[in-house]
Amino acid sequence: MPKEDQELVYALWAMEVLVSSGVGLESAIQHVAEGGYGSVSREFKKVLKESYGGLEKSLDMLTHETKSESLKKTFVTISRSLKGETELADSLRTLANRETEKRKARIQRYIEKLTMVSDIFLIVAILVPIIIAIIPLVGPLASGGMPQIEEEKITISSEIIMIVRVILLITVLGMGMIMFWTKNLEANV
Repeated sequence: MPKEDQELVYALWAMEVLVSSGVGLESAIQHVAEGGYGSVSREFKKVLKESYGGLEKSLDMLTHETKSESLKKTFVTISRSLKGETELADSLRTLANRETEKRKARIQRYIEKLTMVSDIFLIVAILVPIIIAIIPLVGPLASGGMPQIEEEKITISSEIIMIVRVILLITVLGMGMIMFWTKNLEANV
């Protein structure tokens, strides 16, 4: 997802409020260009910079240059309102609502994935220590013998200790992978 899509929601709401309150379109575009909306502000600065042939031509040109589908829709909507095809404030409100809904859906998917990850993490964090505690006792019992008890100590074969170490290593690596995967999920919200 292009970074513009993350910042566009706020820029659209700001433009809608400005246009609805009677501020002109060019002033609203200038507000977004100077408003600190990250890459969206840079794109709107391009609109103003390229507007020597007219704002409409600038918007049409940048519509073809941008990679963000949402930003393309925004430029097309503003261009159509300049041609008199649509009411700008209503169109901006509709676009802002759509972008807000898309963002909510992305956040919901992120929450669902994060819930799944936390469930896996809890299962691993609870079950693996239990398994590690039981394996040394089950190993000698499964082979038909009893663990040797000497002065309140249980002797454990080196094979079982190696298995426990491998399981611990796999658990630590698995938890690290889960944390890395969860961190990478954040970028898409």
